[in-house]
Amino acid sequence: MAEAPGSFLYSLAVGVSTITAFLCPLLIRASNPAAHWVDRHLPMPIQGALSRYGVWLDRIRKPPEPEGTERGEATEPTVLT
Repeated sequence: MAEAPGSFLYSLAVGVSTITAFLCPLLIRASNPAAHWVDRHLPMPIQGALSRYGVWLDRIRKPPEPEGTERGEATEPTVLT
């Protein structure tokens, strides 16, 4: 009787893994249509907030600019001798 819970958990893990393996490609394929549907049905204030959040994420993901290039300023090239 000591092996009963172990064999049940093993069977459960194999079953969940099999279901996941077959559903994953289908869910990936359905993700774009689902995202478009959600985007069409969201209220405008939530769409605006999500848009601002996306812009903020893009800004923090961008690598920092080298010193002296903020606000479009160009720096003179340094010649090393």
